Amino acid sequence: MILRLFVTVFCVSLATGCSRKQAQTDPAPPEVLVTTVQPQDVPRVLERVATLDGFINANINAQVQGYIISRDYQEGGVVKKGDLLFQIDSRPYEAVLAQAKGTLAKDKANQVKADADEKRAMDLFTKKVISDQERDTATAAAQAGRANIQADEASVMQAELNLGYTRVISPIDGVAAIATAQVGDLVGPSSGTLASMRTPDVQEKILSNMSSRGSEMLREEMEFMPPQRRRVVEEAQTKIVAIVRKLEDAGEIVIARAGGDEDDELIG
Repeated sequence: MILRLFVTVFCVSLATGCSRKQAQTDPAPPEVLVTTVQPQDVPRVLERVATLDGFINANINAQVQGYIISRDYQEGGVVKKGDLLFQIDSRPYEAVLAQAKGTLAKDKANQVKADADEKRAMDLFTKKVISDQERDTATAAAQAGRANIQADEASVMQAELNLGYTRVISPIDGVAAIATAQVGDLVGPSSGTLASMRTPDVQEKILSNMSSRGSEMLREEMEFMPPQRRRVVEEAQTKIVAIVRKLEDAGEIVIARAGGDEDDELIG
């Protein structure tokens, strides 16, 4: 009797323990969110590789040979047309100009005597005092003197141009890029680009410098877009242009070419 009671109690305890363990291991039912599906317009994002470029791009080169003695602009800054960018040592060209002016003055003084000799020879020839040869000699000397003066004036003009080229100025209004030549460098017509200029207006070229594949894909997609979506794309392009123009005007970015057409990058 006692043994049967113990077995009954043991079985009841075992059953109670198993049911409790089973209740602890059962996972909670998952929460499921239910919503009603409604059709609506979803924005479509198009990503393309492109390059922002200026409407006018100018490479600054040295027209004369010499050592750079100063760089007079801030890299990435906005400059105006005619602003000084680089100053090349002008002393050799000042000496050449002074020499050309001296030669011109000397030949003009000689021309005064040659003109007087020519006039005198013509008078004497009229009076049958000198021969034809003497008259021709005086006339040729006067004409040669006038030709020398014209050549001297051209030399003075060329010397003045070369002296002016020692001041490397900006040909356009725009943003100046990083200088490739520094103070103390010997530069010349064959030394390459000293710096580059970009106009802030990039609207005309914002699409023209896209990679050929990306540009063609964008044009094809815009052709088949509904008018509303096409307007969205055009408005996005306008916003990009406005942001870039604002940054360029503030001198916070410089658009420079770092490689080929597809390797260009925006340098800030």
